[in-house]
Amino acid sequence: MKDHIIIVGFGRNGLQTTRDLQLLNKKVVVIEKNHELIVANQKEKVVFVEGDATEDKILELAGIQNASALIATLPIDADNLYVVLTARSLHSDLQIISRASHETSVKKLFTAGASHVVMPEKVGGTYMASLVAKPDLAEFFHRLSIEGNEGVNLVEIICSDLPSEFHDQTIHDMSIRRLSGANIVGVKTPEGQYIINPTGDTVMLPNSKLFVLGTPDQIEKVKEIIKQKGRN
Repeated sequence: MKDHIIIVGFGRNGLQTTRDLQLLNKKVVVIEKNHELIVANQKEKVVFVEGDATEDKILELAGIQNASALIATLPIDADNLYVVLTARSLHSDLQIISRASHETSVKKLFTAGASHVVMPEKVGGTYMASLVAKPDLAEFFHRLSIEGNEGVNLVEIICSDLPSEFHDQTIHDMSIRRLSGANIVGVKTPEGQYIINPTGDTVMLPNSKLFVLGTPDQIEKVKEIIKQKGRN
């Protein structure tokens, strides 16, 4: 595989992460050392590598050198820490996302080489609080989520190969909304600054990222517009 995502651990978090990524048509390889758990989940149509993800050879069997990301979902923070350390030593540019159960582990995981650290319990608690305080807003975002059924997606489009025709053009100049029907609701600049609801005079720069809201057909049209411009 190439540009696949490695999931370490196939417990509840690992299973849900795998299913969500498959809904997005992402290629996934799961590392799990519990043989019985692998056998019990053969119906999931997942590529499994049986073994300990803290061992170099197991990560190499999972194709870490060609992977785009690794997600450590193990329930024990110390185990995730070792996975992050090992993965970072084998792939310096890999995007690594780790689960954490305790606040005290977050800094250690970042120091070990994690790109992002997520505390599922904290995220879940925030969502439940939103259901009480802002129920309609929470429902709105749920309908835009991976499992939403509204036929509208919020996706990111990386402009690392932004055609020269688009360099220094504004969002208005690109005419994406007029040509595709999709909306650009956010931009991430090359410096990492987020622009929410950018105005039409926002200038596009190489290595920026667009956050686009639209139907799957509209999203594909946005990608086609950029490719066509690049061929002109």
